[in-house]
Amino acid sequence: MLIEKLIADLLLRHNCVVVPSFGGFVSKQTSAVIDYKTGVMHPPKKSLLFNKQLINNDGLLASVLAKETGQTFDEASSEIQKQVIS
Repeated sequence: MLIEKLIADLLLRHNCVVVPSFGGFVSKQTSAVIDYKTGVMHPPKKSLLFNKQLINNDGLLASVLAKETGQTFDEASSEIQKQVIS
């Protein structure tokens, strides 16, 4: 569950989080919208999509996982790969 939590936390600060050999989660900020006909205001939000073609490791997830768990970068990368396989 730690990797999933890290992905969620990283998406709050970054526009893209790549899970190597799996795909990337891409977020897009949407501005607030006012519907003048109905008088309804919609707050700003982030939309999230998944791109299965973003598979190359950018190191972001592994470096944060290594920092959180006290592992080396290679150990964290291996842990992510095990999660992807399972």
